[in-house]
Amino acid sequence: MSYPPLEERMLNCGAFLRAHILPQWSGRGWQGKMKKETIKEKETIKEKETKKKKETKKKKETKNKKAYLQTATSHNFANISDGRQAAVRVKTAKRRRLSSTRWLERQLNDPYVNEAKRLGYRSRAAFKLHQIHQKYNLITSNARIIDLGCAPGGWIQVALEIANDATILGMDLLAVEPINGTTVLQGDFTDPSAPAKLMTLMQTKMATARENPNGVKVDLVLSDMAAATTGHNKTDHLRIIALAEMAYDFACQTLRKDGAFVTKVFSGGAENSLMAALKRDFSKVSHFKPPASRRDSAEMYVIAMGYRGTTENADHAENADNHR
Repeated sequence: MSYPPLEERMLNCGAFLRAHILPQWSGRGWQGKMKKETIKEKETIKEKETKKKKETKKKKETKNKKAYLQTATSHNFANISDGRQAAVRVKTAKRRRLSSTRWLERQLNDPYVNEAKRLGYRSRAAFKLHQIHQKYNLITSNARIIDLGCAPGGWIQVALEIANDATILGMDLLAVEPINGTTVLQGDFTDPSAPAKLMTLMQTKMATARENPNGVKVDLVLSDMAAATTGHNKTDHLRIIALAEMAYDFACQTLRKDGAFVTKVFSGGAENSLMAALKRDFSKVSHFKPPASRRDSAEMYVIAMGYRGTTENADHAENADNHR
């Protein structure tokens, strides 16, 4: 049997490949399906990698927060406030005022600001509540908490971390981005109708939780309210004391017996009458300036614990008028 020459056989083989094999590798047939499957696999792998990165980031943030809470429990804040980080200097821009430059430089060099960003807190004030709770142990499991002047929400974040089963309501003039598990009202607390709105909402939440909504009382009232500063120290002090007195009146109407109250004040003699009223209505009252408060700030916090309770709101209203 004779075979065609080698050259002819090679040509025939090439023609067969071009006619039958190559089309399958040119985007049609099997290879087209293989390409689609490969693309889908790549997309799936990319989605899995993105999801894994997000989960890793979330775990890292949770780990950082847990590490901070352990640090706070051990009364050691050296890793935040030792001031060893390199100072950042801000150049004065043409359209930026000197006061703005100083504020920006202070923010960039504030270790609590940097730590708040790292842990995902909305403000450096979150550390103030951490430190207050660390010393006085105010936030307990299943607590009912009202936070006045809560924007941007740092104190609410901390309260939920310490007691994730707490019922928390907040109010502020400014809008606050929603926080899971809490309710925040935007409004002016100095409005006479504001306290009633807060308590009605608390009763609604308790009813939703199948608890007795009648005579609902709260465990803790927090007030970080501050009036807009005028630059005149005495005026600013009187304004913040007025807000503290309003918060105190609200606390006396809403706290359960043995409840606690925290309010911001500025150091000065005008608060003596408020302190006298607090000492009458609470078993333990003290001043505390958290390490997270700036050294040049006159702010401090009054911590009142062990509310004695009042028989009637009318009696309290009379007492409140007397201390003003």
